[in-house]
Amino acid sequence: MTTALRMLVLGHSDSDGTRLADPADSWPQAVAREIPGLSIELTHRILFPGRSAARFVENELAASTPDIAVVAVSSFSAAFEFVSNRLREVVGERAARAAIRLEHLAGDLSVSNQRLHGATIAPRRAARRLLGTRPASTVESALQSYRDVFQRLARDESVHTIVLGGAGYALHHERMNPRMKSVTERFDAELRSAAEDHHFDWVSHAGVMGGRGAKERFIMSDGIHTDEAGQRLVADAVIPLIVRRWGDS
Repeated sequence: MTTALRMLVLGHSDSDGTRLADPADSWPQAVAREIPGLSIELTHRILFPGRSAARFVENELAASTPDIAVVAVSSFSAAFEFVSNRLREVVGERAARAAIRLEHLAGDLSVSNQRLHGATIAPRRAARRLLGTRPASTVESALQSYRDVFQRLARDESVHTIVLGGAGYALHHERMNPRMKSVTERFDAELRSAAEDHHFDWVSHAGVMGGRGAKERFIMSDGIHTDEAGQRLVADAVIPLIVRRWGDS
């Protein structure tokens, strides 16, 4: 007998699979199709940590009525400090968008981007010295946003909630973002504590890939997104949690 379940993944650009050659290799899709005896209907939504995050989750819960909710948290908005965020404050959105493109290229170490990568480093450093940088959100506001999301999910006791900690980023990003290590470590520590307070399951994304340094081999050339092998490791960590709760349903 097959049990039908609905799974809502509140994730980000790494969990939606669009950076992979085949989006079917993303961990949410692997989880949804690979558990014997369970037929899982998957809904994936991008969750941005911000003031409206809890309200967004409220609407998604009402729309999809999930049995399982997986929150894939991300420290990106607080860990990455960009010139583009300062430009947005000073001269507006149009200049910021152009700067975003160059800054992301500067962090991409793919073979096809090596020459462009080298050409963008010096201008990026000069712009950082001249204009300064800032993250898209503060650590405190992003953490509080996720806490609010957890609080909302905890109200639905019938929903099996799993929290996937941040994947972390390639070490070359730390040279341009010196606060990154402390920010990502704080995110994992505080959000794990919050998840456990609500009796949610917790999976360390970086942990399943071997931790800081070891995870490098599972991260794509942009230094941010997880490759197929890394996605597989996450699926292998999430599946047993669902089986433990729902396998004998």
